[in-house]
Amino acid sequence: MKFLRILPLMCAKTRWPFGSATRNMVFGRTSVTTPSAINGASLGMEALILPELLLEFNAGKGVRGQEPRARSQELERISCFLLDLGQPYPRMCAVERSELICPKTSSWDLHSLDALSTPWSECARLLLLENSYGQPPRWGTEVRVGWTNEALHGLFLCQDPEPWATKTQKDDALWEEEVVEIFLDPIGDLLSYFEFEINPLNTVADLVLRRTRTGIKKDLDWDCEGLVTACGRLPYGWVAAFRVPFESLGDCHPNRSPVWRVNFARIERPSGQPRELTAWSPTSVGTFHVPERFGVLRFEGGYSIP
Repeated sequence: MKFLRILPLMCAKTRWPFGSATRNMVFGRTSVTTPSAINGASLGMEALILPELLLEFNAGKGVRGQEPRARSQELERISCFLLDLGQPYPRMCAVERSELICPKTSSWDLHSLDALSTPWSECARLLLLENSYGQPPRWGTEVRVGWTNEALHGLFLCQDPEPWATKTQKDDALWEEEVVEIFLDPIGDLLSYFEFEINPLNTVADLVLRRTRTGIKKDLDWDCEGLVTACGRLPYGWVAAFRVPFESLGDCHPNRSPVWRVNFARIERPSGQPRELTAWSPTSVGTFHVPERFGVLRFEGGYSIP
């Protein structure tokens, strides 16, 4: 038996108080221009979030007296109707893999977390989606990414009324609390990749993951030489920045490897509510560790050396 996912006409309100950190944020068909200055004021974007609904679909006999083809046409009609309503993300079934052009920018001074200053204002901007179904999340996250000749750098802007973390030991199980995560596969062979985690206290975990016959093995003994991170609080949540030197990842400079497989993710654990997993390229399951679902990052200005 197969399951097809459709979205019923049920609505809930969500708010995106992003301040000036996001000037023109486009979410599906909804475009929002935020205030020009971070002053603690909240922008109330009321978007329609459509809860999921699973309908059984018997691939051999159909259900409810309908043949499979007729049932598929009905689902298609519902999907088109939602599209006509202009919902932010009337997406069905499979979530598309993301792709990004990463621009070459100014260098990060290793201190500034101001999203309006360089290099962050020069970076590519992307939004994280709910990891299972690719729908708009309850808690929004914007990520900005760029590169220089020496390193890849990025900035997470996280909406969170109560950021929290308790772990201060490097390479601790940061994923058990609130954290942002970066996954990098410079070779793109899907057999091994790097992971970086940063919590609101600026505690870091860096590790290498390798696919084995029995699953994915974590190597926390690896340290990313030259890794720099920084965290701060904002009126609407918290912010985290990172700089990963290319040399620390091996022979993978963009001039030799201009296309990487990557993902950016976040674990939000609000008080008294279920955790929320969000990702740039949703994996469609309850974990981020699905390298086949990583997005594609193309370095602008990078080129292959024979």
